[in-house]
Amino acid sequence: MTMAYERTRSLRFGWEFLMELRASDCLTAEQRRTVVEILRHYPTGAEIKQWAKDCEEESPDTAIYGSRLSPENLRSTYVDPQEPVIPDSIERGPTTPQERAYALRSAYEFFRFGLLWSKKDNLPERLRRQTPYVLRHFPEGHEINNWALSDARAKTLDPKFKQWLTPEAAS
Repeated sequence: MTMAYERTRSLRFGWEFLMELRASDCLTAEQRRTVVEILRHYPTGAEIKQWAKDCEEESPDTAIYGSRLSPENLRSTYVDPQEPVIPDSIERGPTTPQERAYALRSAYEFFRFGLLWSKKDNLPERLRRQTPYVLRHFPEGHEINNWALSDARAKTLDPKFKQWLTPEAAS
């Protein structure tokens, strides 16, 4: 069973992994475009921290599926000089809850399948080892859809509710 803080950490790992992939020269052109597209709306590290804080403060009436995120346990203060420093945010335009939900679903699909469809060994060993850690507690597409539906319901119950995700519009 995934704990709420583990899910928060996994979303943050996803952010950091996408940032590392964006800076890497090991991706195909198509993979690079996908990473840039996902990062355009993927929640930043700072947004994920705020989202976890908001989830912790949700009332039981709006948190119908229980707390999906919670602040992470304190991390070690040790900084490995070999690891890249990942910023907590990037400069970008505004993003909507619907775009954010789409980016999270796209990130899951990309981590699960998109990195595997090109040359087998195009990722360096360090990045290849990170993929299972990112995916271990990363929410699957149906979970993200449920969160979006839950947020939409919570917004109808409380107009002041901070809506992080919105279901995709029916086509």
